[in-house]
Amino acid sequence: MTVFANNEKYNLSENATLERLLGELKLKNVTGIALAVNNVVVPRSNWDSYKLKANDKIIVIKATQGG
Repeated sequence: MTVFANNEKYNLSENATLERLLGELKLKNVTGIALAVNNVVVPRSNWDSYKLKANDKIIVIKATQGG
């Protein structure tokens, strides 16, 4: 199935989770990120069980320092 993460297309197996997508993005163990699927924030505690659907649009937000 096809999903979009930060406007880039990714092909994942059916029943893929957000955790699986993070592995594809090489972000699995990265801290300071948040995920939203179709403009709804998904809590980190649900990433391993959240099943993606075809054409989902995922936004990966990385925290940065600044001032």
